[in-house]
Amino acid sequence: MKMVKLEILWLCVFSVLILEFCQAEALQCYECKGGPNSNCAKGVISSMKLVECPGGSLAMCQQTDIRAKNYRIFGRGCTYSSNPDFCTLIYRLLIQNPSAMKVYSCNTCSTPKCNRHGSLTESVLQ
Repeated sequence: MKMVKLEILWLCVFSVLILEFCQAEALQCYECKGGPNSNCAKGVISSMKLVECPGGSLAMCQQTDIRAKNYRIFGRGCTYSSNPDFCTLIYRLLIQNPSAMKVYSCNTCSTPKCNRHGSLTESVLQ
């Protein structure tokens, strides 16, 4: 009986340590969306929400500048490391329907708060 209690205690301690480790490893990214003149597009950090991305080691930050029909949308947020990656999927959608969408930029990164720097318009694709 004492052995079972000891095993349960160790299991609880191990679970708490795992939870603490996972929380410490969560990737933080900035999240926002808006038009071409928005604070999101300008990279104004005070207008962005800092979020912890789900997905553990697969989490990544993203920033996009896309025009869909008559709307130009800037966005920053979380995505996942995948094959193909987030931007490749966006470009594949563009190839399937080039008249409906234009991608000015699409970037992913995997370090904390890496999608905060600068205006999205700084990396316009040609």
